[in-house]
Amino acid sequence: METRAEYQAKARAYVEEHGRKTPTEIYKAIGDPPEGVRLAADGKGSVRARDIQQRRATQSRYNKQRAQRAQPKGETEAAYDRSIRRAAKQRSESLVHKLAYGDEPSIAEHNQPLHQGGDASRQSISEPPFKKFKDTVESKLKKYPGYVTDIDDVTGGVRVIESRYYNQYQKPSQQRGFTLEMGDNIDDVLARRTRGIRKNKGVISLRTPINTGFDFFNTGFPTPGDDNPFGGRTVEMDPFGSGATIRLP
Repeated sequence: METRAEYQAKARAYVEEHGRKTPTEIYKAIGDPPEGVRLAADGKGSVRARDIQQRRATQSRYNKQRAQRAQPKGETEAAYDRSIRRAAKQRSESLVHKLAYGDEPSIAEHNQPLHQGGDASRQSISEPPFKKFKDTVESKLKKYPGYVTDIDDVTGGVRVIESRYYNQYQKPSQQRGFTLEMGDNIDDVLARRTRGIRKNKGVISLRTPINTGFDFFNTGFPTPGDDNPFGGRTVEMDPFGSGATIRLP
């Protein structure tokens, strides 16, 4: 009997030869997978064979954890949760809102996604266009591990912050990162501003992350409270991806 690993290898070889295909198309071409196995995209242009029971167990654990984080802790947090949901409902029922968005409601949602550590104590109201924008940013950011999102307390945009530096008790606008606003080219901004910067298309490659408060791609000005952006440290840059770095004092 064919194993899951063997079927996955066969499916990947087929995709490599014929290009991206849906699982159904692959099934028709190479035959059905072993019992209890299904194909899914692997996020890298190919596929992976997943154990259905294992997937269900993982999803069950995720849903349980998500539900726990969404639950308000204490009466104060519960009152806040009820208040912001009531405000979102009132906004959705207003005539101006209905004229602008029809039956699409504004919703109260967590500033930071629950799977990233968000909870009921940090919420805001998202109108339909911003909800779609925020979801899109969070989805596309999955290609760049090591980052979390929050709501920028100054502009109201989606703030992207390195997870290792993220502090839920500090204002997002004061944390090292960058903010995406509606109308921005999400793919372009993420490609340029994250540490996983591509070396193609003439984009400068940062060989070492700049953990100094200095925003190279934006204005060059230090972040708030940082009077010495380089802090006496050096920054190495590899402008041409050649392996030769430039040291800035």
